[in-house]
Amino acid sequence: MSNIPFIFLASFSLIGGIVAIASTKPMNSALGLLLTALCLSGLYLTLDAKFLFMAQIIVYVGAVITLILIILMFLNIDESHLPDEKNKYLKISMGIFMMLPFNFIILQELSLLPAIVSSVTEGTTKAIGQIMFSSWVVAFELISVLLLVALVGAIILAKKFKKETVKDGSNG
Repeated sequence: MSNIPFIFLASFSLIGGIVAIASTKPMNSALGLLLTALCLSGLYLTLDAKFLFMAQIIVYVGAVITLILIILMFLNIDESHLPDEKNKYLKISMGIFMMLPFNFIILQELSLLPAIVSSVTEGTTKAIGQIMFSSWVVAFELISVLLLVALVGAIILAKKFKKETVKDGSNG
């Protein structure tokens, strides 16, 4: 009986992910992402991870996805302005196929997780912080570097787009 909420949330999370990837309209993709984030927060709650549940709701659903939706509504993107994506599903399938070895490695590492989690008696913020900054400090720092690189890349791309717009003479 306890598997019913998990199955319900997991299936809706998968549906939201498929909608986010397969939809041709940006607003539908953002709403699929919203459904996925909400279902993931529900999965955290079923795992009794209250901190992760609230962080998912506040950070992702409350801030990131809401910002994406507002930007999409503000820009009012028409389908004619979107690039023609040839072989979209073939590229997605190839990406999934290429990621399979990494998924197996991750699953092997996750098999060790119950031993780590059993050492923490409760899922408090303090316990999560102690594990994150002791056992997982390298992964935490690598994610920080990855986010910094993504931020710098976004700034470079935005400046490049602005220069191209100025060269073309359009103010769009």
